[in-house]
Amino acid sequence: MEEAFVSCLSEYGMAPAKAYQQITGELAGDGNPYQDLGSFTAVRMQPEANRLICDTLGKNLANQNEYGETTSIHKKLVATIADLLHAPDPAHAAGTSTSGSSEACAIAMLMHKWLWQAGAEPESSGPRRVPNIVLGTNAHLVWRKFALYLGVEVREAPFDGINSYPLETMLSLVDENTICVVAVMGSTFSGFCDPVKEINDALMEMNARNGWNVGIHVDGAIGGFILPFVTDSRKPVWDFALPLVRSINLSGHKFGLVYPGLGWLMLRDQTMIPEHMNMTASYLTGNTQSYAISFSRSSSLVIAQYFNFLHYGRAGYGAVIGKCLNNARHVASGLEAMGCFELISDLTLPVIAFSFTSGLEGREADFTSALRSKGWMLPFYQMPAGIERKAMRIVIREDMSRERLEALLTDIAEAIATLSPQTCLYRQAG
Repeated sequence: MEEAFVSCLSEYGMAPAKAYQQITGELAGDGNPYQDLGSFTAVRMQPEANRLICDTLGKNLANQNEYGETTSIHKKLVATIADLLHAPDPAHAAGTSTSGSSEACAIAMLMHKWLWQAGAEPESSGPRRVPNIVLGTNAHLVWRKFALYLGVEVREAPFDGINSYPLETMLSLVDENTICVVAVMGSTFSGFCDPVKEINDALMEMNARNGWNVGIHVDGAIGGFILPFVTDSRKPVWDFALPLVRSINLSGHKFGLVYPGLGWLMLRDQTMIPEHMNMTASYLTGNTQSYAISFSRSSSLVIAQYFNFLHYGRAGYGAVIGKCLNNARHVASGLEAMGCFELISDLTLPVIAFSFTSGLEGREADFTSALRSKGWMLPFYQMPAGIERKAMRIVIREDMSRERLEALLTDIAEAIATLSPQTCLYRQAG
C-alpha cells in the first residue's frame, strides 16, 4: 500500500530539544555502525577531533582568502600525501581534497580525457575518434558511471579467476585512443590489488613501440591510506614511484580514519592539470583557485585529516594498519576453521571476502538474516563477470577490537548451526 505524504515541515516548528528527541527516536531504528561489517568508512574519531569538527563546520573551504590558515593546512595535507605516494616533487605537489573518491575519479577521468585531446592528432575526414579507458571488471561502478557522463568508452578485461589479473587481455584493449588504464588497489569485491608495476612495465614497452602516451590512474580508495604504512617488504609497488602512474585517488574517510565525506585526488605533478581546468575566480576578498567539482563545503573534515596526521604520525598509522591486518588474518583463520567457508581475499588489505563451500550455496540471505538478528550487518553480493559465485565481505576497521571479533565469530558459528547443524566446527578460543 502506498504511504501517504507527510511533510516534515510543520507550520510553527518545535523546540530544539523536542526536535532532537524526535530525530533520535527515529534514528534508533538504524543499524549500529560498529556492527556494519561491510563498510570501509570510519565510524569514530578522537574526542578532540570531534570538537575540531564541530568548531569548523561553518567554515566554507571554498573561501580560501577568508580562511587563509585553513587553505594553508589544505596545502600542507596535499604535500604530505604526495610525499607518502612518492611524488617527484612533494613541495610543489598537485592535488585537492574532494567530497569522496567518486568525485576524485570523475576529475581524474576528465583530466586524462582533456590531456589526451590536447595530444591527439587532428581529426581527418575519417571516423570520429572516441576516447576510451581500460579497466578490469573488478573496478568500481563509478568508473562506468562517469565514463557515460563524459562520453568515454569503457573497455573491460574480465577476470577469469579470484586473485589473478588478466594482464594480456587488458593490454589487447589499449590503443592510441586510450586516455588511461585504471588499476585498482583494493577491489570492493575482494580487496584484491591489481599488479600496477606489471601494468606500468607493459605499458612502457607498448608506448615506446607505438609512439603512444598512455598512463595509469590508480584507484586507491581502499588501499591508498593502507599501503604507505605497511612495513612488509613484499608489499606491492604501486604509486608515483612508477613513471606511468599519473593520478591517484584516496579516501580519507576509509583508512585515512576520517568520518565519511572526504576524498583526495593526487596528481603526479602540475602538468597533469589541463590549463582550462585550473580555474581562477575573483570571489569575495580575492582570487581563488580550484579544479574540484564541488565548491562550497565545510572545511571540517579536511581539518579532521590534519588532526589525524598530527595525532597518529607515521608510527601511529602503521600501528593501526598493522592491527587491522592482524585482526583480518585472525578472523580469516577462524572462518576457515569452521569448514564451511572458502576465502576469496589474499589479505594484502584487511578485507575478508568469502563464500560458502558446497552444501550451503544459495543460503546467503538466510545466513546474513540470522546475523542481522544479532545486530551484525554482513553484505552478500555477486562477484564480477567471469566469477560465478556469491560472496560476503568483512572489512576490518580501526574500531574493531579482538574481543568484538571473537564475539562475531561465535555468532557466525551459531548462525551456521541454524542453517546446517553439525556443519560448523568453530569454537570460541578460551
